[in-house]
Amino acid sequence: MGFHVVADEAIQITPALRQAADSLTLLPGASIRSSDLSYADVLLVRSVTTVDQGLLDGTPVSRVGTATAGFDHLDTDYLDRNSITWACAPGENARAVVEYVLCVLARMNTLRRITSAGVMGILGYGYVGRLLSEVIEALGGRPLVWDPWVDVPERRRAASLNALFDSPVISLHASLHSNNPWPSAGLVNQELAQRLSSEQLLINAARGPLIGADALQIMIESDVRLALDTWPEEPQISAEQLLGVDLATPHIAGYTLEAKKRATDRLVNALWPGDVESTELSEEIVGCHVDLSGEDWLERLLLSHYNPADDDTALRASGMPDVCPQDFERLRTSYALRRELWGSTKVTEDEPDIAVRKILDALGVLLRIGR
Repeated sequence: MGFHVVADEAIQITPALRQAADSLTLLPGASIRSSDLSYADVLLVRSVTTVDQGLLDGTPVSRVGTATAGFDHLDTDYLDRNSITWACAPGENARAVVEYVLCVLARMNTLRRITSAGVMGILGYGYVGRLLSEVIEALGGRPLVWDPWVDVPERRRAASLNALFDSPVISLHASLHSNNPWPSAGLVNQELAQRLSSEQLLINAARGPLIGADALQIMIESDVRLALDTWPEEPQISAEQLLGVDLATPHIAGYTLEAKKRATDRLVNALWPGDVESTELSEEIVGCHVDLSGEDWLERLLLSHYNPADDDTALRASGMPDVCPQDFERLRTSYALRRELWGSTKVTEDEPDIAVRKILDALGVLLRIGR
């Protein structure tokens, strides 16, 4: 039996997917309609496509995959009731998001404070929150985590949500849900927003609605330092929100070539179990020279690999003065996928000291000594 696949055009097409699909139709994810699925056996989407009864009723779709960690855009109850197999890709973009956060810290001149035994508050202890905690700890920082849904190690556990929001830097990595007794939707509300000051930095590289629009307004008026990759009313961003944040990017924290390939292959393995041979993930990144001297060597290393200011410039340029959904999605679908620092090779002329080596190991950077 042949498999006819309809996929969001922004999903990375890998050899494994080509091997699994007899035919492959690529469409803009936000405009996929029921009529597009008349002959589809498999539907592969991202978060911009709502997959529910309205989309799938009357179609032959029997398998659905989303190349994202979250799956709140899938009506899983409907899928389960109709025996439609579904899969998501949790954790596949964790490394990309962690590197994005580190580059934001470098860009915001906050990284050295954290790596000098500074506290970093982390909301959520899933794939991203756990990996970020491990990396921050390895770099010399002190991760402080709040997540009532999982068992956080005592040395990292915050006493309360309020205690977490007393941290000088807070990074959001919770999944989006409305499950009681601790729903995450709108978790950063007016009360929490009022706790923050201009001395604190808040990063959201998770889901936009973790922050309420009214809470964001309070933080803007309080001059809280804000770095947002996701937005309360995404894909719409008001001119006031865009002007009020220090660093603005269009939901691309997880957009690396490696993460995209891993997500696609994760779906292939889940939806076609045992039917597809494993494939090589990606080629090695060619080594480039780095200067590991000076107190700011780590900031220079990170920002030479990826500078979020470039994406900030592109997003702000699209505002007229608001950012409309079409422009927001265009920035995402046309995004030139960056490469991950993890697994890359850097060349240096001199052997670094043990402390530098430890940091490079934590970042997964391979080092070659030579000219």
